[in-house]
Amino acid sequence: MGMRTYPIQEAGDVKPFAFEIEHAYVGTAALVRILEQVPGVTHVDRKSPKATSSDIRVSFRFCEQLYVVWEPRTDNTRYRIGPVHPHASSAMVTVVEDAFKKYRSPLLRKLYCRLKRLRRRSTASSL
Repeated sequence: MGMRTYPIQEAGDVKPFAFEIEHAYVGTAALVRILEQVPGVTHVDRKSPKATSSDIRVSFRFCEQLYVVWEPRTDNTRYRIGPVHPHASSAMVTVVEDAFKKYRSPLLRKLYCRLKRLRRRSTASSL
């Protein structure tokens, strides 16, 4: 089973303009590798968190539109992937999303994430 994605769409829209993934299952190096394999993706640029205070982790071009992988400070459990200007973009973000759906996290990373989740649940239930 591949990575779970969370589509984001405007009210009334049928197709999503962006999507989210849980960042625990994929690091920025893996994000870059996945994006570089998507047809139509170019200019993949990994941002250094130390070099900038921005929440943007990776930028890239898809179908000639600027896209970003963004980690919102309000929810640092997920990365949001989508165009910088969602209303100006006519590109199909589902092509990029499909690449992430096919990605399989390394076994050790999966185990670590599952143990972390179980620990949070047991801590929450004991309160």
